[in-house]
Amino acid sequence: MKRKVLTILSIISTLSVVIWMISDFFGGMIIYLFMYAWIIIPMVLMYAITAFITLIKIIKNGIKSNRLLFYTQSLGLLMIIGFNLYQSEIFKSRILLNATLVDDLNCINLILRENGQFEMTSEGMFGYTDRISGKYKIHKDTIIFLKRPYSNDFISNKVIIDRQDSAIYFKKDSMGKFSREKTFVNYFRIDKIDL
Repeated sequence: MKRKVLTILSIISTLSVVIWMISDFFGGMIIYLFMYAWIIIPMVLMYAITAFITLIKIIKNGIKSNRLLFYTQSLGLLMIIGFNLYQSEIFKSRILLNATLVDDLNCINLILRENGQFEMTSEGMFGYTDRISGKYKIHKDTIIFLKRPYSNDFISNKVIIDRQDSAIYFKKDSMGKFSREKTFVNYFRIDKIDL
């Protein structure tokens, strides 16, 4: 009976941790932690406790008699490692440009990669995260996003790089030209450029 309960708790907690990690693609893990802390924290603790108990059982009795527990905990651990590798820079193309727009409520980060991919990450209050990625091309001092870089029309498909100002301007004036004034929420600060 104890083995059955441990196996059920192990499966439930492993699935819960994996689902919580997947929530990072839908607004961010932190915002869901704030919303569902009463569920997530006990499940993470349960996963850690069942993993510890599984390790002790495997050391005492071997893998063969604890096969289901071993595979459940191993799958959870592999998912955690895989998720962290996916989020890391290890398998991604080299960053050519990294720029940041800081607003009073959020921060938008723009990354251009060597393989022609861009990543626009908007981070808001309470850990909210929105990521948009796609292809881009550069023509002279203009970055042209082949996919809309932002969830609305706040940032257009074309922006201007000004290397001298270390800025990317995206707002247009009444004449339809890019405004090259460093005013609030008018430009990205270039943190790294290798174009």
